[in-house]
Amino acid sequence: MLHEKTRRITDEDIIKKSLSTEKFASLNIRLLSSDIRIENGDRFEVTYKGIKEEMPRVELIGDIMNIEQNSREEINVTYDLNHRYDLGVKVTIPREAQIDKLNFSSIEGDFKLRKLIVANMYIKSSNGDVDLEDSNIKSGEIYVLDGDFKADNTDLDNVAIQLDDGDAYMKRMHLTGGSINLIDGDCRIWDSKFNGKYFIRNSDGDNKVEGVMGDGYGYSLDTLDGTNKLFKETRQGHLELNTQFDNFITMKTMKGDNIVK
Repeated sequence: MLHEKTRRITDEDIIKKSLSTEKFASLNIRLLSSDIRIENGDRFEVTYKGIKEEMPRVELIGDIMNIEQNSREEINVTYDLNHRYDLGVKVTIPREAQIDKLNFSSIEGDFKLRKLIVANMYIKSSNGDVDLEDSNIKSGEIYVLDGDFKADNTDLDNVAIQLDDGDAYMKRMHLTGGSINLIDGDCRIWDSKFNGKYFIRNSDGDNKVEGVMGDGYGYSLDTLDGTNKLFKETRQGHLELNTQFDNFITMKTMKGDNIVK
């Protein structure tokens, strides 16, 4: 009979280590089971806080910083800590710098980006939330299999977002082109500005846009099983307004409501 290994983690098992202070232009990150936070700081640095077995390997190749967790023997881990720790990987980038390309993939863990400019970003998260704050993403794709997408005070230019099982919350955004597609979850965008055509598509969930900043927007709302509410007008099926406008928001859901107010 096989017995699963279980390890009890205490405060003495938590390590903090600076893994690199080398300058880089791009990031290539592959994590198995750690959270990551990438943010503005005083210098280029990669640090890790957690158990030794999950510490990632870091290597600079050209101008690309590679951060990778290697697979290890499967062990059940239980945490018995007396203090609260922000466990995981942390990457800081100087205020005057930007990231040329950011590739990130994760099996389990949350991703947070704060106060940064990224020219091109690709994110694939199997199980974890993606959170963007005070940032500017000039192009990219975001795919989340199981988790929420949150963004605040961030510019997204032609960024395609796909959520299979999770909700999307965006506020104080500047959205230029792009789209968000959800399979099972709600989408809410408020106090934001749209440039060009933006698409919100949903299979099972509500789409809600509130407090659009500025005038001159067109709208097209469609639902197969639900209600469309466009300001003071309510209708099932299809509802549209100002279809000739360049700044245009398309909202579709198979099962759920579309709401603009």
